Amino acid sequence: MQAERLERGLETSVAVAAALSVGYDWSKPLWHAGVPWVPGPFQDVTLTASALGLLTLAPFGALLPGSGLEESLSREGRLVAVCGALLLGSLGLSAIGAPAPLLALARAAEVAVGLLAYLAVARRPRLAHGLLIGFTGLVLLQLPIITLQETTQSTFPVGQYLYGWGTDVSAQVPGDSVVFGNDGTRWQRALGSFPHPNVLGGFIATYIVLGLCGPRALRPGRKMGTVIWAIAWTELLFTFSRAALLAALVGCASWALGNARIVGRGRSLVYVALPAFLALGIVGAASGPFLEARLVPSPGQLSSAPVAGRLLLLRIAIELVKAHPLLGIGAGNFSLVETMPPFSFIAVDPVHVVPLLIASEAGIPAGLAWLGIVLGVPILAWSHRRRVDPGARAWLAIRLALPLAILTLGLLDHYLWTLAPGRALFWLTLGSWRALQTPAEESDETVLPSWNVARSDRVGAPM
Repeated sequence: MQAERLERGLETSVAVAAALSVGYDWSKPLWHAGVPWVPGPFQDVTLTASALGLLTLAPFGALLPGSGLEESLSREGRLVAVCGALLLGSLGLSAIGAPAPLLALARAAEVAVGLLAYLAVARRPRLAHGLLIGFTGLVLLQLPIITLQETTQSTFPVGQYLYGWGTDVSAQVPGDSVVFGNDGTRWQRALGSFPHPNVLGGFIATYIVLGLCGPRALRPGRKMGTVIWAIAWTELLFTFSRAALLAALVGCASWALGNARIVGRGRSLVYVALPAFLALGIVGAASGPFLEARLVPSPGQLSSAPVAGRLLLLRIAIELVKAHPLLGIGAGNFSLVETMPPFSFIAVDPVHVVPLLIASEAGIPAGLAWLGIVLGVPILAWSHRRRVDPGARAWLAIRLALPLAILTLGLLDHYLWTLAPGRALFWLTLGSWRALQTPAEESDETVLPSWNVARSDRVGAPM
């Protein structure tokens, strides 16, 4: 009994620490490619806090008793293992002929650690619950930081007191992460303790969707859950990240669609939607026209330099895939190749579509393997379930909620592949989503919060 309590406490502590590490972008450079004008994260090999968090989780899947070997031998587990092996093999082979082979090998090592952490969390629901507790704490920790950033209209206090920039950057300084009003005025985008507002937005979006299958106390409809959800939606809107907002909406819509028979009663949908509308009112009152300008872009914004830059990156990536369809140009080498002929510094950023970025860096098989890890588990499970379960479509919609949110982020921004906190977020949330579904499957219950809903009214196809 004592040993079991110690094991439970160790798992929870390690999981909470790993979750908190996602929000702290500490890094120690180990190697630098030395290419001018290319941002450090796109040419450095570094040791990061979030990578250490993944590394501490990885052994739990195999070293501790009750690791759930049957999970690794299931159809879904074998699919993830095959896709992971294909991705790792492609990353390793991409080092052949890469401008910086060490970057490719480092990315392969990072993916290997992330994959092991994913498998560990997927096998042990206790780790997933610990991660959700840590993510909840991280959401709450962002609130005072975001409040200071929005009231001071600067990056304060993370620049001075967290990352040692020497000073914090005002919203009025060119280059800061801001949103523009229709009259050209600037408003600080919240980044919390994360390296960029988009990464904070991605974290909040995945947390909102992940929370749908978490403990009932953390779901909307319960007092604490409603408060936490309102805080999370407020923080999400203050990032002004359109990709993150879309990801959260897509994930919640997929989940609600799967639970349509209950959501159709109206009460449950109100509980889920109320925190989001409350947050919209708070952020709208504070930022007013800036939020409107961000969510409803003008024709001029649609043809602006950032949009044109993303289209240029798409064309570069497509050309690279055509030229190197199997081995790619080297994992992590996209920005370095952009500095060489025929591109010659035409851009120095990675393309914002993660599957395309991976396909250009490590070949088309690698891009397909990444998609398989994201979408393969629910689709494979549905393909077997649909033969005997008439509610399999609803079940699939529920199971796809977080993968679709992840895919939305991956199609609109690159940080799930290029930045350490984004990579950790990818592996930890997908692993937690898989693990948190296990109790629902065993008890044949839906993940929809059942506020005074009779058992007979529940969806028959659980997560």
